[in-house]
Amino acid sequence: MSRFRFCVFFLIFIFLPNLSSAQNYLWPTDASHYLTSSFAEYRPGHFHAGIDIKTWGKEGYKVFAVRDGYIWQIRVSPYGYGKVIYQKLDTGEIALYAHLSRFNDELQRLAKREQKRRGEYRISKYLNASQFPVKKGDIIGYTGSTGIGYPHLHFELRDRQNRPINPFTRGYRVKDRVRPHAAAIGFIPLESRARINGDAVPLILPLRQNDSGQIEINNPLILSGKIGLAIQCWDQANDVPNKFSAYRLRLYVDGDLKFAARYSRFSYAETHFIDFDRNYRLRKRGIGLFQNLFKNKHNPMKFYQPPGQEIGVLQCRPNAVDTTRRAGILPRGKHSFTVEISDFWGNTTVISGNFIVEYKKTLSAHFMLAKDTLTVQKLQDQFGTPVADPEAWIFSKDFPNWHKAEIGSNRANPDDGGEFVPFVLYPVTQKSLIKISAVDSFGVNSFPLFYVPGWKFDFRPSSVLVHLEKDFYDDYIRFDLTAKNGIMHTPQMIIYQQGNSRERIPLVQKELNEFIGVYQMKTSLSGELTVDVSGYDQNMAPVTYQERFSLQPILPDRGGEVVSNDEKCRLVFQKNDVYDPLFLRMSQRDSVPESSELLLSKLYEFYPQDVLLKGSAHLTLNYPVNDSLPGKLAIYGFYGKSWGFVDNKIDTVATTISANIGGLGAFALLRDTVSPEVYIYPPRLVAGSGSKIYTFRAKITDKLSGIANERSIRMLIDNKKVIAEYDPEKKTIVYQNEKPFSAGRHEVKVRAIDRSGNLTTRRKSFIVK
Repeated sequence: MSRFRFCVFFLIFIFLPNLSSAQNYLWPTDASHYLTSSFAEYRPGHFHAGIDIKTWGKEGYKVFAVRDGYIWQIRVSPYGYGKVIYQKLDTGEIALYAHLSRFNDELQRLAKREQKRRGEYRISKYLNASQFPVKKGDIIGYTGSTGIGYPHLHFELRDRQNRPINPFTRGYRVKDRVRPHAAAIGFIPLESRARINGDAVPLILPLRQNDSGQIEINNPLILSGKIGLAIQCWDQANDVPNKFSAYRLRLYVDGDLKFAARYSRFSYAETHFIDFDRNYRLRKRGIGLFQNLFKNKHNPMKFYQPPGQEIGVLQCRPNAVDTTRRAGILPRGKHSFTVEISDFWGNTTVISGNFIVEYKKTLSAHFMLAKDTLTVQKLQDQFGTPVADPEAWIFSKDFPNWHKAEIGSNRANPDDGGEFVPFVLYPVTQKSLIKISAVDSFGVNSFPLFYVPGWKFDFRPSSVLVHLEKDFYDDYIRFDLTAKNGIMHTPQMIIYQQGNSRERIPLVQKELNEFIGVYQMKTSLSGELTVDVSGYDQNMAPVTYQERFSLQPILPDRGGEVVSNDEKCRLVFQKNDVYDPLFLRMSQRDSVPESSELLLSKLYEFYPQDVLLKGSAHLTLNYPVNDSLPGKLAIYGFYGKSWGFVDNKIDTVATTISANIGGLGAFALLRDTVSPEVYIYPPRLVAGSGSKIYTFRAKITDKLSGIANERSIRMLIDNKKVIAEYDPEKKTIVYQNEKPFSAGRHEVKVRAIDRSGNLTTRRKSFIVK
């Protein structure tokens, strides 16, 4: 045998088992070959662990065993997967078929027996290999919508370690020649000194898709500090409008791979880290669902390449020397980036652009106005570097819009080591406004420099009103100060906290009456923080503003707590409840205008609400000592327009209600004294059953505290409990009798209790002829 033929034989021998394995997985249903959801899509708090197969809004399609094996487990629940089958395959893997309307007849009888044995609807039954063997293609159930969701089949494959794997890696195919769609790209500051175009807030750039799959970004981007990128994207397939998750993401900078993610497998022990994979802050702020193109240091998942901590984080250091590239530092200058978004089938969309590692320039100068001529001297940036080739605009009664001005003299080029030569602007009057900017060697505009020539002493109080907007991030506050009803010259901002000296916050003039600054919070300080703003208007009248708020650092190694001003609310964090130092803030108000519910406490709101907690914080609210119905009280969260029950752990000695909360928000005490509403529908005779089988249905709703679960609802027929199927989405319970009723009058009774202990019982009689 020649060496060539031997090599071919060897390769076939090596790869044939994998090819054969890929060809031996049967599509799990006859409903369709189209998907409604893909593997590793975002779900609140976890990854989607399988694929969802479209059933066209209908139920009852056949579900097949995808390989030989045996039924390992069946489960029935009103929640989650609903009616679900776990099959052990001959490969050692596990296949899962969820949201079934029913099992096949034999499994259905088994489930019924187990429900009767346990006396409740919810069951979990394990089987061994000899109890329920199945062959590939056997019908094991029928599609439905039990649990959570619309009618569809949720199908999973798990490896021998019970880790979900992308079914496409086992040979499953769908028709897909559609490129992934990129809607927006985000540039995100990851530290207090990071800047994007001179600002400390995320920059979101919308993207316009085209048929070529090549998207170029022409926006000028100037970066400094630690920056992360994130992409808002989704995949699609032929013939269906559903949006799916991308399979692979890559980020290249200057041609080097900085970050890659491939979603082919994950562990249930790590699925809750999804909010480190998708950008939690952008989602919580309503900006959209973005996938991070960088790895957070607390993210342990294995999707990513190359190996290392904080991969994909761009270290943009304008002061670094070029030799630091080897350490992953991006020095001053122009850099290119490319983002590739691919589905499993290789359809790819590519986004490319450039950014500049540099500090955005702020300008300063000396001005001298004589008659109608303004002389500008010593124009320089924040580093004292002379500025060449400035541009100037004038706003006045003669030029009601900003009008580009002619610069009246040439200046020596600072790059040649020449001295400044003043330049003049003309005509400039006492009521003109001057704006000067410059473009650096990379083509990036500086912040504008304004000159207001109307300085005159006026002893009347200033009409300028100051508004201070605060934007909180992990360890810094971004202040946006705006002046209204007049012009304010660059103000001074001073911040001080108990136990700390006064700290001046540099302000950058973004527009004529808008200034921004950044304050880095300190873990060593707590309590009230005071912000003092002072300046002058165009008439030299003083302008002042002061604001106070509290910050309480919560530290990973020791936790912390915050107590309300009225001392009736306490939020406690234990050690390791937070990933990083959390700067906790709290506010309280007496009412919620958006709600008609009567508050039994103040509304206490905790910030920041866009930071992930590692554990649960313990919230305690005091109720009045003389309250006559404390058992009906509970802590509720206010979520925009509605209230949600949190918990009602009561301590009658301390007169408190407490709850564990997994995220920060707004909370108050409410009382629920209203019993659930129960409506029993008339029994309906099942067609084809003669007069034997009836369908009994009831609807249960509760306005405030809600029904905890199916165990809080009972249906009895002729005073005997029956095992009814609860659907929390439809708020109904349904039961069909197995044995025919005797002739005569019978009674169906439904009993429901809400989380506050309010009970409703309803009865309805029916007659069997």
